[in-house]
Amino acid sequence: MEEHSNSEQEVTLAKLTMHTGYSEFTVWCDALAITPNHFHGIMAMSLSGPDTAIKAIRAVLYDKNLDGTFRADGTDAICPSHVTLRRFTDYKYNVVCARLGLGTAHLVAVVDAPGVLRAVSEEALWWELRSQRYTTPVLRPWVAWLRGRLHEEGMLREAKCFGCNVGQMALKQDELDKLVTSGVMSGDLALTTGE
Repeated sequence: MEEHSNSEQEVTLAKLTMHTGYSEFTVWCDALAITPNHFHGIMAMSLSGPDTAIKAIRAVLYDKNLDGTFRADGTDAICPSHVTLRRFTDYKYNVVCARLGLGTAHLVAVVDAPGVLRAVSEEALWWELRSQRYTTPVLRPWVAWLRGRLHEEGMLREAKCFGCNVGQMALKQDELDKLVTSGVMSGDLALTTGE
């Protein structure tokens, strides 16, 4: 008889409360990313709770004319519970909802703003550098060096995160041109793949 290992991964949950002018909804939050500045803008979140609460939160994220503010309890590592979290009104959110059964639902939302990386990784940076925002040719082996330089220059910043690893890259086309040029000129970036 085979013995099966049932290793369970511990998940830390926080509570996220949305306040509108008319009501208040509280749901469970297993991931939250906010901007690393004083604005406390919600960059990404993963929530579960009553389907009516999830629908209300989705409506506030979709419609910038609806008023709603958020507070997180249990995420003191990234923001104290007394801090008001705001949604971005200049950008839309990509939102996916799924029913979990018994009147509950799950919501994942990520702001659709330029430079938002859903994960601060070389792979995510590679995809962002290949997006339509940039025309500078970049080779895949260069990404590790570029990531280090972007961190040094303050152009790649990790968000304040709970349960995720979201970041934001504030890099203009001419800045990428200068970085690649300086890397090639210094010999840090090779024009061949070594074949």
